[in-house]
Amino acid sequence: MGEGEGTLGAQPSTDWRAALPETYERKGPDGTPAAIPLRGSKTLEKFKDAGSLAQGYIELEQAHSAKTDGLVRIPGADAKPEDVAAYRKALGIPEAAGEYKIDVPDGLRALVPLEMAAKFAPIFHAAHVSPPVAQKIVQAYAEHAQAVMAATQQENAIGREALKKEIGIARYDRDTILTDTMLEKKFEDGTPLFHPEFIALLNSHGLGGNPIIVRQLFQWSEMYAEDGIISGETVNAPTKESLGRRKGEIEADPDFMNKYKNPAKNTLLVAEWNRIFQQLNPEPITR
Repeated sequence: MGEGEGTLGAQPSTDWRAALPETYERKGPDGTPAAIPLRGSKTLEKFKDAGSLAQGYIELEQAHSAKTDGLVRIPGADAKPEDVAAYRKALGIPEAAGEYKIDVPDGLRALVPLEMAAKFAPIFHAAHVSPPVAQKIVQAYAEHAQAVMAATQQENAIGREALKKEIGIARYDRDTILTDTMLEKKFEDGTPLFHPEFIALLNSHGLGGNPIIVRQLFQWSEMYAEDGIISGETVNAPTKESLGRRKGEIEADPDFMNKYKNPAKNTLLVAEWNRIFQQLNPEPITR
C-alpha cells in the first residue's frame, strides 16, 4: 500500500450477543454435562440489546411473583416445622384432630353415624387434609355406602322373587308368617326361642332380607311348626280354595306338560304344583 493509506482491519461487531460465551454448560437429556448454545440461541434474537434482555427478565420475574403471591409451598419430606405449620395454617387445618367439625346428612347417618365420621378426624389431621375436603370425603363415603346398600337390597329383592317362584306364592306367604311366629316365640318361662342378639343382627344388617337367610328361616319355621314348637296355624294362610285355583292355573299352562319347550319354566311349575299338592294332601315331610 502507498504512503498515507490506512490499514483495513476487522470492523467492531454491532451485535450485542457477540460478547456472550458461545456455549454454556448444563446437564443434557441423559443427565451428563453438555454444551448448550448461548450466543447463537434463537431465543435471544427477540432482544435488540442487553438492556432489552434485562427488561424482559425483570418483567418475567414480576409476572411470576404476581401469580405465586399468597401461595404456600407444599412441604416436602425434609421441610422445616415452620414451613409445615405455615402450610397447615394456610389450608385452615385445625391444631387438634378433635376440632374437625364433620357432619353427615340425616338420611345417611344410619350408614355413617356421627361418631363413626369423627373417627376419620385423626387420619385427616395427620394427612394435612383441610376441613372442607374432609367433609367432602365423608360425604362421598356415606353416599357410596348408600349406593352399595341400595344395590344389595335390589339384589336381595330379585333373589326373594326367585325363591317365591321356586316354592310358590302360597308357601312363601305361609312360611313368612311362620317365620315371624318363630322369631317372636317365647317359652312359658319367658326364654325366647331365638336370642335377641340374633334377631338384632338380622334387622340391623339387613340379613333378614337375604334370600339365602330367608330360605333357611323358612326351613326352620316349617320344622318347628311340624314338631309343634310353634303353631302351624297362620292367619292369612292360603285356603284350600286358593291353592286349588292356583293348581288349576298351573295345570292349564301349556308349559306345565311340556318340559322341552321351556325347560326352566316347566321346572318351576312342576315344583310349585308338587308343593301345592303336598299342602292339599299333607304327609310327613322327608328330609
